[in-house]
Amino acid sequence: MEHKQSETGQYEVKMKKLIPILTILMFLMSTLALASSPPVPSPIIGKLTLNGQGLDGYTIEVKNIRTGTTVSGDTIGSLVTEHGGFFVDLSKIGFIGPSQVYLGDTIQVKVRGF
Repeated sequence: MEHKQSETGQYEVKMKKLIPILTILMFLMSTLALASSPPVPSPIIGKLTLNGQGLDGYTIEVKNIRTGTTVSGDTIGSLVTEHGGFFVDLSKIGFIGPSQVYLGDTIQVKVRGF
């Protein structure tokens, strides 16, 4: 960078060299911010009914067949049915982020106690 002393005695930096450097720094900082972002939400939402009535208190078990990871209502409260409904985010069973390939994975959902 070139410095030039002005009439007031202060140094001036030539902007044409400073702008590309700042642009590269901003790009690197934004890349780091994206790399540390949380997983993309990928919800499974279900409803358990019998003769049209939502069932309460049943434990749901969700398993990613490819990874073998299993979660259930024992560890995630939203997997115990309430008015028949249950919910889980796939990040709980090994879906870490958009860079991981999981298209085509089979997800198995079981109801315990039925």
